[in-house]
Amino acid sequence: MAWLNAFLLLSVICLAQQAVDLLFVPSQPKCKIPFNANTEIHCSWEPGPYPALYYTLHWEPNHCRNVTQVKGNLTKAVIQRICFSKHSDMCVWVTAWNAQINKMSNKTCFNTEIIEQQGPPKVRAERKKPLEISWKFDCESYDEAHCTIQYRIKNEKQWIEERENYAHGFILEDAVPFFLYEFRVRCACKVGELVPLSDWSSICEVLTPEAEPVGVLDVWAQCRHVSEHSDCALLWKELPRHMARGNVFGYIVTLQYGIKKKSTNVSADAVKWREDERDRCCRLLMSLKEVTGVYLRAYSLQGATEPAHLALLANSDRRQDGHLLVAVGKDRQSLNVSWNTSELKEPLQEYVVQYKELGRNWTVGFDWIKVANTEKSVIFSGNFRNYTPYNVSLFHVFGNRGHLLKSSIVYTVQGIPPEVRGFQISKISSTEVTLAWQHIPLIQRRGIILHYILGLGDNTEYNISEDRNNFSIQNLQPGESYKVWICAVTIKGRGPRTVINFIHPVPPRNYIIIMVMAILLILLFGVLSLFIYCRRWQVSCPMVPSWCNDKVPDPINSRLFKPDERCFSAWNEPSPPETNHNMCQVEVIEHEASEDKSCLEKSQISDECTKGQICELSDWNLRENQTLEKQQEEEENDKDKASSCSSMREQNVDLIDGVEDYSTVRDTDDWTEENMSATDTQQFFSDYEKHFMPSPYEL
Repeated sequence: MAWLNAFLLLSVICLAQQAVDLLFVPSQPKCKIPFNANTEIHCSWEPGPYPALYYTLHWEPNHCRNVTQVKGNLTKAVIQRICFSKHSDMCVWVTAWNAQINKMSNKTCFNTEIIEQQGPPKVRAERKKPLEISWKFDCESYDEAHCTIQYRIKNEKQWIEERENYAHGFILEDAVPFFLYEFRVRCACKVGELVPLSDWSSICEVLTPEAEPVGVLDVWAQCRHVSEHSDCALLWKELPRHMARGNVFGYIVTLQYGIKKKSTNVSADAVKWREDERDRCCRLLMSLKEVTGVYLRAYSLQGATEPAHLALLANSDRRQDGHLLVAVGKDRQSLNVSWNTSELKEPLQEYVVQYKELGRNWTVGFDWIKVANTEKSVIFSGNFRNYTPYNVSLFHVFGNRGHLLKSSIVYTVQGIPPEVRGFQISKISSTEVTLAWQHIPLIQRRGIILHYILGLGDNTEYNISEDRNNFSIQNLQPGESYKVWICAVTIKGRGPRTVINFIHPVPPRNYIIIMVMAILLILLFGVLSLFIYCRRWQVSCPMVPSWCNDKVPDPINSRLFKPDERCFSAWNEPSPPETNHNMCQVEVIEHEASEDKSCLEKSQISDECTKGQICELSDWNLRENQTLEKQQEEEENDKDKASSCSSMREQNVDLIDGVEDYSTVRDTDDWTEENMSATDTQQFFSDYEKHFMPSPYEL
């Protein structure tokens, strides 16, 4: 059994060695004499899975007794013209070698006349419908040419090759209208494995004719205020070339207001707009207020597309449970958006995924993709900006209305956040301080803020949620000096710190507060006591305003109530009870200037005033219609009569207080208006009565 195991092991080693040797064996070389190449032979080969360090090209007969050696990174070599005979047979092969391996390829034998390459054909377009091309290639016989054709739409990377051999022409049956096609051809006059084909001809470009456009426009809308629809931008992407199939000259926009419709023709040049080399879009600013439907068509010389219906955005969103995931591609120039939402009761028409670059004009910097209701992911590609926020939104369309489901903020490239601004002390107490700050504006964050870090000194740190803008630190010691700082954190790290230094204040002593309060209470009590005293006793206080003292006339001070000696001579005697007092009427009679005897009649004392009676003045009826001339005459007469009237009053009236300013009072019912003059009336009332009571002439 031991010898069997050794035999098997040796066999395995041999097979492995052979497999390794095959990996270093180069392929059989292919040779040709290029057109206009000075009749040198150019040979090439495939190096195999594992290239060797060096390759050597051998041939025989070798007239120059020489070989061509190249390094392993080269897979072609040249045989000079002096080393072979023209129109003669020869063989070539390649050896691969390094320090331990030396492997040889299979030989290739040929006649040098066969490997001569001819010049490329000349291609031209014959007709466009159907698309046909032809070429000219020189051979001894017209039918000997064997050609290969390749074509593609311009700017595409891959060529489409026709395997069949064509002699002098080719027809493309399914050419797309209004596309620029490129053709190239190469030929050989003989068919054989060793016969080289000519080089590719120069590219021939052919534009296919126009046709009627197909499909519908991809239309969307962006409104400054969704609830109003008064300021909106109608957006649509240009038709792809294979759908436009011609030059689009304009668009027809139809707005529906209930049963009425209004159409507008818009030139294609007036609405073209390119943003950051993305898909070419068209934009039309308009109001969609009270609009119930929007339809859009593109037209060319060959016809128009079917009308595309715009799904107007609903006033309120219909957010659903689920997830919206946005991942950034490895190239940092793509967004992979996927979602998972709950089942909707309404029949779903399609999804619309939109991204918007924040911080720019509301009508630019965004793109959208519409997908079927069965799709769950899309990929955006474009020239995204670094450190710039993008708002990705997911809409679903049903009932010709677009409803917002989810939205998310994403950055393609994030950086370190900036400094936090507005960091300050908002409240401070005996053992606690409250700090506040401003949120960094979204367009300045340079990344998604994960959280804030607030530090106390160099040893204490607090992690604070990104949605908060205040924080309280407790257990501070009065009189101590503190340093607090804050910074924002993104996935790239911490931003710069914002620092505040402060000294925690010492609270005031309790006895000082008590003393101040006691002094304030004593002062308040004193002021109230002084105010009450002055109000109670009607005392004029210098500290109390004058309007606090009431000015009420006291009847005792009136001379009207001073007794006449003759009329009230019995007042010195005990008076009867107050219940028995009767008030008699005291009439003040307006003076008439007709006769002087009126003064004597006024001075008579009425005998009807009884003992203990109080006289009461009657109202005066003033004559307001007297003219100014008559009043002046009366005043002159009053002056003449005043002396005589005064003498009679002295004889009949003895005033108790002896004040000259008081007028004479007679309690008599015989007085009339004619018994009193204006001068008597003025002398009848004292200054006290004039101050508090209006005179008859003032009424």
